[in-house]
Amino acid sequence: KTSTAQAAENVDVEKNVSKEIMFTSAKTSTAQARSTVVITVNGITHRVENVSPSTTLLWWLREELHLTGQKIGCGELGCGACSTIEIIGSERRAINACGRLLVACDGGCFITVEGLGSAKNGFSVEQLALADNNGSQCGYCSSGWVVAMHAIKRKKLKGADLEKAFDGNICRCTGYAPIIKAIKQLQDIEDIQDNQNCFDVTTGERCGRACDDAAKAITNDLAVIDSERGIAYKAPTTLQNLYTALDIEPNASLIGGSTAAIGVSKYYDDALGTPWIGGFLAPSVSLNTIIATKTVSELGSIQISTDEICIGAAVTLTDLLECLEEAGSTPQLTAATRHLKRVANTQVRNSATWAGNLVLLAKASGFISDVLVALCVAEAKIDLSLCSSNTKRSVVSLEPTELIATLRASSTLKPVILKARIPLVPTSEKVVAFCDKVAARHANAHAITNCGLVMRLDGTTIKKAICIFGGLNSSIYKMKKIESSLIDAQVTAQTTLSNAIAALRTSSTDGNSYEADLGTSFLYKWFVCAIDPSSSIITSLAFDRPETESSYDINGATDPNNDPASMPRTKLAARLQASGEAKYCTDVVKAKNEVFCAFAYAKSAGTLTSISTTSALRVLNTVIVYTALDLIDAYGAVGTMADDDDPLLYELNQNVFVGARVAIAVATTYEDAIQAARAVVITIDTNCTPLQKRLVLISKSDVDNLYATTPRKPSEKLSATRGKSRKLGLPRTGLQVQNGVVRLDFAPSSPLQLDESEEVVRIDGSVSQLSQKHFTMETHAARAIPIEGGNLEVWSSSQDNALTQQTIAAALGKYDHNIVVKCRRAGGGFGSKLSLHLAVATAVSVVTDLLGRPARLHAERRDDQKMTGGREPCVSSYTLTAKKKSGLLLTYSIDFQVDGGCATGDATGDLSMAVAWSDNVYKAQIKHSATSSASQTAAPRNSSMRSPGVLQSHCTHEVAMVHLAHTLGIPVHTIQETNFYSVGDESPYGYTIGQNGFNWTLPELWKRLKPKYLDKRDAAAIFNAQNTYKKRGAYITPTKYVMGLADWKIPALVSIYADGSVEVTTGGTEIGQGLYTKVAACVAYVLGCDVSLVRVGDTATDKVPNSTCTGGSGTSESACNAAMLACATLKSRLNDYLTDDTEWTDAVAAALADGVELCTTGWNNVSSDYDFDYATYGCAVAEVEVDILTGEVSILDLDVLMDQGLSLNADIDLGQIQGALIISLGFYFTEFNTIQSDGTQSGDGTWEYKPPMISDIPLKWNVAMLENSPNPSPVAVLRSKASGEPPMQLASALFLAAREAVKAARADLSGNTDWFTLPIPATPESIRAACLVTDDKLTLPTPSI
Repeated sequence: KTSTAQAAENVDVEKNVSKEIMFTSAKTSTAQARSTVVITVNGITHRVENVSPSTTLLWWLREELHLTGQKIGCGELGCGACSTIEIIGSERRAINACGRLLVACDGGCFITVEGLGSAKNGFSVEQLALADNNGSQCGYCSSGWVVAMHAIKRKKLKGADLEKAFDGNICRCTGYAPIIKAIKQLQDIEDIQDNQNCFDVTTGERCGRACDDAAKAITNDLAVIDSERGIAYKAPTTLQNLYTALDIEPNASLIGGSTAAIGVSKYYDDALGTPWIGGFLAPSVSLNTIIATKTVSELGSIQISTDEICIGAAVTLTDLLECLEEAGSTPQLTAATRHLKRVANTQVRNSATWAGNLVLLAKASGFISDVLVALCVAEAKIDLSLCSSNTKRSVVSLEPTELIATLRASSTLKPVILKARIPLVPTSEKVVAFCDKVAARHANAHAITNCGLVMRLDGTTIKKAICIFGGLNSSIYKMKKIESSLIDAQVTAQTTLSNAIAALRTSSTDGNSYEADLGTSFLYKWFVCAIDPSSSIITSLAFDRPETESSYDINGATDPNNDPASMPRTKLAARLQASGEAKYCTDVVKAKNEVFCAFAYAKSAGTLTSISTTSALRVLNTVIVYTALDLIDAYGAVGTMADDDDPLLYELNQNVFVGARVAIAVATTYEDAIQAARAVVITIDTNCTPLQKRLVLISKSDVDNLYATTPRKPSEKLSATRGKSRKLGLPRTGLQVQNGVVRLDFAPSSPLQLDESEEVVRIDGSVSQLSQKHFTMETHAARAIPIEGGNLEVWSSSQDNALTQQTIAAALGKYDHNIVVKCRRAGGGFGSKLSLHLAVATAVSVVTDLLGRPARLHAERRDDQKMTGGREPCVSSYTLTAKKKSGLLLTYSIDFQVDGGCATGDATGDLSMAVAWSDNVYKAQIKHSATSSASQTAAPRNSSMRSPGVLQSHCTHEVAMVHLAHTLGIPVHTIQETNFYSVGDESPYGYTIGQNGFNWTLPELWKRLKPKYLDKRDAAAIFNAQNTYKKRGAYITPTKYVMGLADWKIPALVSIYADGSVEVTTGGTEIGQGLYTKVAACVAYVLGCDVSLVRVGDTATDKVPNSTCTGGSGTSESACNAAMLACATLKSRLNDYLTDDTEWTDAVAAALADGVELCTTGWNNVSSDYDFDYATYGCAVAEVEVDILTGEVSILDLDVLMDQGLSLNADIDLGQIQGALIISLGFYFTEFNTIQSDGTQSGDGTWEYKPPMISDIPLKWNVAMLENSPNPSPVAVLRSKASGEPPMQLASALFLAAREAVKAARADLSGNTDWFTLPIPATPESIRAACLVTDDKLTLPTPSI
């Protein structure tokens, strides 16, 4: 055997050698190669000299061309916020600009969102569709959606296929329903722009050039070297030049689309060897060379003959897909094509090469490749070029699994994948091909386990089998034991399946794991596919989704008499957000002397023993690195982030955790700041103090490994102090805080007198809920600017400007008035920017104060995820007593144990809300009590997240009602109805149901939705009787969300200008909830002017100081009230000038001529006799289907009915309802974060953390608002109600409907009707385990073949 064959782990290479290619040792001279990158953007051709190969297209667009419509989202191709259009021939494809190197754009033509349209040049149909259908809330993702819509619109897709094409864009706010509406609307529009060129953004004229002008300028290879950063890039145009480049640099890395190198490799110990860590250049003492494959003409070719398809290694996954779809519809090609559509997302497939995916698989231990599965099913052979000597190369043809083995063993042979050859010759045998995967999310998620299975049949006899599995074994994909067990066996025989399952379990690393369970389920589905191809068993709930249907009804939910204040309208900035023109914190053009900052943080837990900045200071363009010692020297102390246990930087000899901030690296470029931060050497003694285990949340082994320091008491002082955290939802009375426990005890004034003869049951249970990340589309960001007198202007993506101001001032030893904090808008909040943003804002302020230079910090996604926590993990334990006969609730007691992370200050308000909202809609006849406490743990600080505490509290109460119904054998809806509050009942906080602001509309909501629930429940029972392996469940959930407006002390400043235009500024921050739009409409309503005359200014502490934070759902109405109070004052000053025949502008001019002051303030300082003023009510009915073989869930139907009072803007409130439900859906099913045994967070980036996407939302979704239901509270703002957080609780209907489906499966499969708990989130793994599926239950159907 040749040395090549020996290196290929016994792969027989000699018999596969097709040809030998001789190459001379002549080297391409440097003079022949170009160093200028030629790229066309929006019709303008740029020639970029000597750009660093580390520069991405995204950063070049933003920093050099100032095209900031492409947002900094994740930096790893997982969210779509940076989407840009690449023109390839006549096609326009969306790609991720964050994952494309600028040097790899050489000869390319691109259109940014600005090139599609703008306020100046006219908005494009996509921008208008998204904005005008209310598909933009915070707006940070909107430009990415527009780009994807523009590219996909041209493909003329319909229905479910159209929706699947948007698998690369995340929206955290809208709930996707309005976006889908916009997408579908576009398909019916014949856009004249489809046949026109893009806009030249500098002139406003359409580009007159051909899109391939830049490509025509390419005549030779590209070679770019950045010697300062130690990176070189070569782009050969021929295969011979590529081989020559490898001869010169044998250790060079080959890249195709760079998607794996930038987006994925970092999750696998940077296995590709490319010089990026987390997407940024790593420090290097030697030259790292990257050689591009996409520029090699031979590797980009596609050839189709009668018997095979030849696809070059540099062909993208999209082109591979299209080629296979055109080639034919054999079972193998159909299965392979279907599976390739589930690889990553559309933007990634448009860039990534199939060969690059296989190389990643070969080098990255643990990576699971869907591309390998598809190619194996297609029975492809792959040609690989290996260098056996300096002048000789051999080309071997290998099966995909053989290729992986060869690549793993032959790195010194300079391997180059050349092409894949896929056979097209039909066979007379019956072929059954099956591919599937299960992931944490339905789309844009890596497989937990995948499979590619092919059998050839002679009648019912299996003559050949291909069994490929990923995730079962770290090194083996091809399961030969299974294949051997199947040859000449009968596909219809149960023993054949049993033997295959046994072989699978013995071939797996852990035969009893969930991954192995999935493998058995896949085998079963494959057999069913052979026996009964029409069976619903083989349908994938994740991929085979029908088209989504959504509807809404807001008729009667507003008061026309309050127009324009209550008129449904699109958000004022929606079109600017859709066009990318709306500016966020770090979209401002960099100043000449501006610096960038990045945190260096601990990578392990223990005691911080030393910090070395020597290596960091050697990084190119590094200015300085600050540690806690520097801050102590400058200011005498290290500032704390509104909590004494959360310092800006940790000091030596302090205990730290993974993610603890240790230093601030400062450089003149963003990339170098990141590099410098990662070059800081941090030494931690991990053996200094034994760390106790943390609170056990669920019975998973990884959660058992969570560790803690010591329990910590919540602050007993609930009021705000200077620079300390402030929380909403802290009632002035009722709660007791003692010995670290927040407690509520309430007994009705006339408790039920229990008849001693009546039997009473007692029930105890608990609900475990893991942490949920905020995952705002805009990570934490801030920018500080020095102004005269040592003062600072700080632009912060914040929900609390006043607290940000106080925290910075305290850290710098300045007065509050020395710090002006501003925010135009934030790219999402959800509570994360109440306190977790403070470190970023304070860091840039420190740097600016010390250096006297502007400074900015925009946290890289993984850094952001690692340094911050999320919603507190919680274990809720309940005890109830009830009458055995009727289920009447006598006592209800609940205890919340939460994990606060390193600092528990934020937990105080969240615990109080969990306690205060714990009754929901149910009355305990004798006593209601609640307690809660927090633990301080060795982990990043957790914080409030949308509906903090309440989400867990209401869910637990619903679970308790289900538990009671189960115990008594009474339908759960009957238990719910039996225990509803009635008009006249007292609540634990002193308000009376049905009085003052507490109009009791819940019975009406329930009455309207209950028939739908009963129908769905009965239909589910029929379905379950007819189906063994798919089960359905239905559930109905009510909610009561109380509001106390005295918590929001919001200022407003209103100014009327000489031309009649108006500017209003309030203390509320626009985070996507439509605050600015509601405020503007209310101002116009009170003043009597047109809304178009009103502009809402930036929230700024020098205009509107001392404001309460934006959160808790009450800010919008409170800001509106403050603005209306100011406007009432102005209106009174104008009354003498406003007559029936006087125009608004004339009245203003006349008043100013008389010296009337037309600028004043308003202050929302609501006083009330109660802790709470009113309640928002809602009800939801959910229907869910569960695949018990995989644990996957499909939400079939969701009906929601809300009492929003008389909405201030029904369009905006509708979006708030939809968005709230989808964030909550993530909490219950797809999102979770745990601290692993090494102290790292499991959800530290888009690779593992999975917010819901368009493929996860309900298939049918109906949202309505109760008509003609004004809020009767005397402090209600125009009779409206809060909308942001109240709907969150209704998503428990989805979770409990899934539980009903699991309950049906348990009873059907094993006859088990015992009570069981389902953890939150209900992942596919936990659902399948709860269904009690065992191998012996996998019974084959009656043969139809």
